[in-house]
Amino acid sequence: MTEPLSLGAFTLDSGEPGQVTQAVGQRITLTSPRPFPPGATVRARIKGVACPLEVKVRNCRKVGELFETQGSTQNATRELLAWLKNIA
Repeated sequence: MTEPLSLGAFTLDSGEPGQVTQAVGQRITLTSPRPFPPGATVRARIKGVACPLEVKVRNCRKVGELFETQGSTQNATRELLAWLKNIA
């Protein structure tokens, strides 16, 4: 498994890389190679952050080769919220 290196990068539980492109409060937009249906929960790991990223999907659409997923964070700790604030 390759660790993502860019700011806002994460690794899905399936091992695929992803990127947070926007975060405002608990609303979040991310891109990944996988689609997610509305109502699903995206689970991912962020290097250097203890709490896993969990996003409840509102909608998902294909943009080029990737899928853009919008939703809201679930069970976010202060550490995770601070990480999201730093990339926004």
